[in-house]
Amino acid sequence: MTTFTLRRQDALAWSGEHEWRKGQSYVRDLTGLSARPEGAATVLRGTAYGQEPYGVRATVEGGEVVSARCSCPVGGGGHCKHVAALLARAVEDRAAFTALPELSEVLEGLSVPELHRLIHRMLDRAPELEALLHASSARSARTGSARERIEAAFDAIRRTYNPEWDHEGEGPDTEAIDLVLEGADALLENLEALDSAWAAQVLDTYLAVLDEVEDTYDDDFDWGLDELQRRALVAVEHLLASGKLDEEARAEAIEAVQAEVASGRGNLEDEAFAEFVAALREEEWPGFLELLRGLMKGARYEHERQQYAGILYGLTADSLNDEEAEALLRASGDLGELLEFLLERGRAEDARRAVREAGQRAHFPELEPVFAARGQLPLLEDLAREALARPDVRRWLFERYAATGRKREAHALAREEVLARPGEAWLTAQREVSPNWEAEREGIVGRLWKQEAHTLTLMGLLLREGLAEDALRLAGERKNVPAAHLLTLAGQLDPGRAVPLIVRAAQLHIDGRSRGSYREAARILARLPGLVGREETAAQVRAVVARQPQLPALRDELRQAGLL
Repeated sequence: MTTFTLRRQDALAWSGEHEWRKGQSYVRDLTGLSARPEGAATVLRGTAYGQEPYGVRATVEGGEVVSARCSCPVGGGGHCKHVAALLARAVEDRAAFTALPELSEVLEGLSVPELHRLIHRMLDRAPELEALLHASSARSARTGSARERIEAAFDAIRRTYNPEWDHEGEGPDTEAIDLVLEGADALLENLEALDSAWAAQVLDTYLAVLDEVEDTYDDDFDWGLDELQRRALVAVEHLLASGKLDEEARAEAIEAVQAEVASGRGNLEDEAFAEFVAALREEEWPGFLELLRGLMKGARYEHERQQYAGILYGLTADSLNDEEAEALLRASGDLGELLEFLLERGRAEDARRAVREAGQRAHFPELEPVFAARGQLPLLEDLAREALARPDVRRWLFERYAATGRKREAHALAREEVLARPGEAWLTAQREVSPNWEAEREGIVGRLWKQEAHTLTLMGLLLREGLAEDALRLAGERKNVPAAHLLTLAGQLDPGRAVPLIVRAAQLHIDGRSRGSYREAARILARLPGLVGREETAAQVRAVVARQPQLPALRDELRQAGLL
């Protein structure tokens, strides 16, 4: 007898209304329905039939769906229409699910030969599970090294995983490798208690992962194992920095890290890499630096070349002459570091040229502290005045003027901007520094009123300034006033004048003709009862619906909002 419980609202909460509706046509055709207890939970299974048969599974616990999965191309997360169909059937017809005993009871009743035959048949149908079998096997765990088990798991992945069939882009199933690494991770957490022999064994486990990722990736398949690779690389770097490795293991670790850096998969900015660099001995530095220089020269992309140059500068700055240091800084693309270098040496004109050459890459707010530290903010302001064609530079210079009490210069800049490109930010800026804002505002309103393209800006200005009567007149003249502004204006008016604006705002959303826009229209109309009462609200809503007889979805939203 099936003992699970599942209410429609809980099933719907998992699937979502859209997939629930799509799944209804599959509900009656589901086959192989079963319910198996799994601790406090119940696992529901069935087969749905689309372009091909799809295996569907959902786990229910405490009356809620806690997980689900489908073998269809989009069912990995369990939110497809086939899962929705399974849940709908569970809600409507619990008796249709055959009650099965717990899996442990079934397995206990099998002899070893029967269990072997069963596993062979299962692997024939799902060969990708072979990797998990190798990693989980008691014999493998007893007699095979961690490297051997990792190699076996990767070998199974290479033989069974086809990236062309990975519709969701999840990559290979690495659970088998994760099982092996759990033991290595536990030892890594207690590294202080390990001797060099144990540390070398742990190292070999992570080196096996790096080796196998390299062997698995090829020209057509080079994704899906990056997190595994990163996990192993961080562990190798941490082991080397610990000082626990003997000389042979240390050399292997350094070689592995350098190989990962050379492949482009080494993260040169994380904490573990910094630990690795700090742990290098004096005699190990030349080879490592030579590697970075070679990578910088051979980089195919500018951002890669810049990264290598920046790291080289950070590692070697104390040993470089000025010419070498400047060359690396320019190659790194780090404008702030370059300017600090130049200004520290009193080379203001070179700094000026560097900012000009950087063009759009020169972000003045980020450069301000660099120039301020050397008393060179006037130079940066000069450069800003040369680059006033850039909006971000105009804004920075305005803020500099305002912060230093130069309101006349700030006002001139804001006024020029408002005349050329009126917008909320610059209107607010002009208001902050204006010597006579009310007089200026009148002129601005007059100019903007003449240009319909500036309706949005003008309406925003009128509403912010509390000029409700002018805003109401503008709304009457212009059809392109957004719904949000109409609602803001309605909030500043008495009910008699607010109601038409609310209905108009709702109508703008209805014209969008989407489920979401109908829902928003219903929320807007729900404001009316508080203004005019239920009876007049009902009349207003009936008038809206009468103009939209072909939109049943709108009626649904209005009913859910209690307006029909």
